[in-house]
Amino acid sequence: MWIPFERQAKRCETVSIPMIVRRAFSIVTSIVILSSGTTFAEEAKSLLLDVTLESPASGVYQLKLRMTNTSSEPITIYDTDLPWITPNQLVFVNRAYRTNARRTSLPRFTPMEDYARISNELAPGQSLEDIIDLNIMFPTLTEITGKYNVRVEWVCRSKRLVFRCKEGKGGNFVITRHETRSSGTSSLASPSPSIPQTK
Repeated sequence: MWIPFERQAKRCETVSIPMIVRRAFSIVTSIVILSSGTTFAEEAKSLLLDVTLESPASGVYQLKLRMTNTSSEPITIYDTDLPWITPNQLVFVNRAYRTNARRTSLPRFTPMEDYARISNELAPGQSLEDIIDLNIMFPTLTEITGKYNVRVEWVCRSKRLVFRCKEGKGGNFVITRHETRSSGTSSLASPSPSIPQTK
């Protein structure tokens, strides 16, 4: 069927404009993804997380986390992105299990909480620190460590915040009969406050 020239032109416009939009959208999307990757890479180089296992009392265990700005520029971090905040704890602490042949995992529990997304600005060399209470996360921990050795595994990541750890991708701590020792080093000291402190 023959189509008049004017109708052909209109049909051509209808097809070509969305194609141009799709191509432009594809280019913009690629640029955004590339920019985000660059930002995360710089952020990871700038933030260092130090992890230690503490036992302030017999049968009480907690991970002490300290995040330090190692760059020469201030960095803004939102509290909802910190690895010790719920539900980021579930990402950071991978699991805990008996070190027997069956490697039975301990049941895990993390209370859900709401946060106001408060920003924290870290100057060069400043740190934020807090704890993850392992007895709350693993309610049977005290009971189990009275009979078995327990290994706690953690991974060096959070849901959104990117940082680096001395241990690389993660590490683990072994709790033995109410005593602590780690695959690296651990410190026994007084418990950290439950509210992040800037140092």
